Amino acid sequence: MLIGECYWRHYDQNFEEVKKQLAELSEVVNKFKSEAVQLRIVDLVFAGAKV
Repeated sequence: MLIGECYWRHYDQNFEEVKKQLAELSEVVNKFKSEAVQLRIVDLVFAGAKV
């Protein structure tokens, strides 16, 4: 059971970090009025992301 608890604790920390990063990204992206520009920025960010 301890291994499972460690896994979920690590998963939860990663999830919170991703949420924080997405919130920061949305602030920047939403400053652009053009939806096409917003989509291009998101495409570029996720193209460079390691999954």
